[in-house]
Amino acid sequence: MTEIRACNESDLPSCSTILREAYSESPYKECWPEDRARAYLETFFRIDPKGAFVATDNGKLLGALFGYTYPWHAGSVFFIQELFVSKKRRGKGIGRRLVTHALETKPRDATVALIVREGTDAAKFYEKIGLPKSEIYALRSGKICA
Repeated sequence: MTEIRACNESDLPSCSTILREAYSESPYKECWPEDRARAYLETFFRIDPKGAFVATDNGKLLGALFGYTYPWHAGSVFFIQELFVSKKRRGKGIGRRLVTHALETKPRDATVALIVREGTDAAKFYEKIGLPKSEIYALRSGKICA
């Protein structure tokens, strides 16, 4: 039976393995060294440990959500930094359960925000659960030329 619970520091190695698996696939095709993946997730775990959750089944880690909450002019924002599920367990409602569980721990006035790559299954997932593309914000990314 799948259980959603708070992430513990001891979960980080398993989380980084699943993150590396997810980002190695198309369309990302990124090669994350183990130490970099763990350091990346550990950064967000340290920022807001109450924003990190894992899905497990009989002790085996299936997926995770890493986010953080911050105050905003009206209420608060819960920013989902990462949400990933093991390839074999995708499409079974685990991602939705992780998001739902995380939101149950946040203030009712919290707005959810995230960055997602256009045209991906992840973008479709977020649309499906009620997070449309922003009409007012756009991501800018690159290197600044001095």
